[in-house]
Amino acid sequence: MRIDGLDNIEIPATINISPAHDMSSHSNVLKEKIANMLTSNGFYEIFTNSITNSAYFDEEGLKHAVKMINNLSADLDILRPSLLPTGLEVIAHNINRKNVNLSLFEFGKIYRKEHDVQYTEQSHLSIYVSGDAKETSWNHKAEKADYFFIKGLCEKILKASGIHDFGFEPTILADYEMAVNIKLNHKIIGVLGIVSEKKNKQFGIKQPVLVADIFWDEM
Repeated sequence: MRIDGLDNIEIPATINISPAHDMSSHSNVLKEKIANMLTSNGFYEIFTNSITNSAYFDEEGLKHAVKMINNLSADLDILRPSLLPTGLEVIAHNINRKNVNLSLFEFGKIYRKEHDVQYTEQSHLSIYVSGDAKETSWNHKAEKADYFFIKGLCEKILKASGIHDFGFEPTILADYEMAVNIKLNHKIIGVLGIVSEKKNKQFGIKQPVLVADIFWDEM
């Protein structure tokens, strides 16, 4: 078109178009619904970098990590196998600027490598709460975020998504001092818990952080 000019391009008498079916439309509608529900409850959406620092992960966490071949810096050398470190970076950034009561969420992807040949990406919804879940107002006192707050929030999200037959099962996870699996029909569709002091210390965080990580694709 640039070389010949629009005037020299013949317009056909008919145009044939095949109807398309968008398989992701339901997921996008549900994502918007959950995002609106969270923001109406005082949460802020964050967007973090998919490329992160391998130093945030132990040997087990790096076993299936996708390493960058041409990374621009030593601090950004893998595609994140978890949303937790980049979320903790945001929390640390805010706390260092005296913003200590945080309610955040992120729709993001994690990346894995299997058998050195197969690469996968999975969508997750991560929720972070630290400090007061509800700040002081004229009709109630401030309420500290705790396990029951994040658990109740997960229940609301699942029910709003049309899922009701779920359960919670205690588990042990490296970066959590207390954690539970969210299960549906014997399948794990998420985890939630309290981040360990060791992990918080890695980011210079001195207050408790509660996290829920919902496996969006599985859900």
